[in-house]
Amino acid sequence: MSQRRRPSIQSLRRDQKKLDLTDAGGDNPTGNTNASILKQSKGFGLCAILLCSFALLFASVAIAFYPSTSPVSLSDHRSTRSLNQTTLAKTLPFALPSAPREIDIQVEKEDLLARLGESVLAFPDNPSLHHVIALTCVELTQTEKAETHFKLARRLNGSSPSIGVGYAKLLSQLGKPEEAIDLLTDLFNRGMITEELLDELGNTHLQRGEVENAYRILADAHLKYPKNNSILLHLAQCEVQKDMFVEARDHAQRLLELGQKEGAVYMTLSTALIRLGEREKALEVRKQQASAPPKKPSEDETYQQSFREFACHTYMMLGNCLIEQKEWEQGEQWLLYGLRLSPAYKPSLISLGEFLRKRGRIQDSIKVHSRLCEIEPENPVALNNLASLAATAKLLPLAESSLRKAAALDMSGVSSLRFAQYVMQRPDYLVAEGFARDAMQKSQSEESYTLLISILQSSGRLSEANALRELALQKYPSKNP
Repeated sequence: MSQRRRPSIQSLRRDQKKLDLTDAGGDNPTGNTNASILKQSKGFGLCAILLCSFALLFASVAIAFYPSTSPVSLSDHRSTRSLNQTTLAKTLPFALPSAPREIDIQVEKEDLLARLGESVLAFPDNPSLHHVIALTCVELTQTEKAETHFKLARRLNGSSPSIGVGYAKLLSQLGKPEEAIDLLTDLFNRGMITEELLDELGNTHLQRGEVENAYRILADAHLKYPKNNSILLHLAQCEVQKDMFVEARDHAQRLLELGQKEGAVYMTLSTALIRLGEREKALEVRKQQASAPPKKPSEDETYQQSFREFACHTYMMLGNCLIEQKEWEQGEQWLLYGLRLSPAYKPSLISLGEFLRKRGRIQDSIKVHSRLCEIEPENPVALNNLASLAATAKLLPLAESSLRKAAALDMSGVSSLRFAQYVMQRPDYLVAEGFARDAMQKSQSEESYTLLISILQSSGRLSEANALRELALQKYPSKNP
């Protein structure tokens, strides 16, 4: 069987052009090579020099168009680009993918593993890379590889809760719950506590039949993290085993109200209802569960989209790992490559926008944050971030319009406060006062009082400023607004 090829830079450019990622073709790299060889060939005759140059030029073109191994079809839009190849980031203009490309899921899985393998060969001592590979192998049901890379990641960073929780989940799947509990308990005792760790520790105790330990951990975790639906589900399952059927019913119903319509939720609710003597309601719950039979993965568009997001997330983690290694250009390329699979995947867009901002590429970061605002037009945090970047780039109309939208949507008052501070720089006291009062009404924060007092003083309304200062001193007696 022929090996899959790694294309040259020229073929990669053609691949990217085919995918509408760029309209720049780049320069032919053979010119510099030939020039250097000509300089070293002065001792030969003119004919020999010309023949040598012609041979090299022919060889370069042949390599670009006829690689030594089997060709890659562009119909599946693959790019098996090696991490060791020169990046195109310096020569191609920055462009965000606007539409997802066509994929073959099996090919994408193979490419994903190949690229991760290349990365870990380049940086074998990076625990984050081993963690990414382990998580990917778990998703692709390659458990032996997953366990190997989890062990390597743990050896390199034994205090990471996320690595520990991921490895503990795998150990439970492999029938090693005792090892999983020992690992999680060790992290817990060392203070490396997260909601994911508590959830997994409680669930592992539950699966071993250690109901009291499970309930103690999960009940405390639910109090600390009431919005974590996984903790709530495991708590409801634990309550069924403790004969706390009313609590189990209420928690399972709450999960359904939150849109958690997985089989475990229906089963927990129906079991609790049966034990409470409400058989008719239990049968109705079972009917609801059976009313929508699952499709085969190959026929399910949801599966396609889920895989796209999984692969995009993996490329995001790979890109972030390379950025940590100061491999800026390669990291950026993998972030963008993942977005070609799922252009609206918010975590990748956030990572890319933050990376570009830190690199001082404000205009490119604005493009990314504008996309985020298109995806979530009523998210005040996204609008505030866009406004901050626009102000840095002196794009004042964009900054002002974004802040105005954020202030109208943000019930915390923070956006109104920021807009008032922004307008004060002009200064426009009337507009600033309106937004400062809005911030004060929403938040009643000391900062909003201080800003409004400053605005009133600057506009010559000293009596109003003094009256507001007296009110602020009553509210914040230890401060001096």
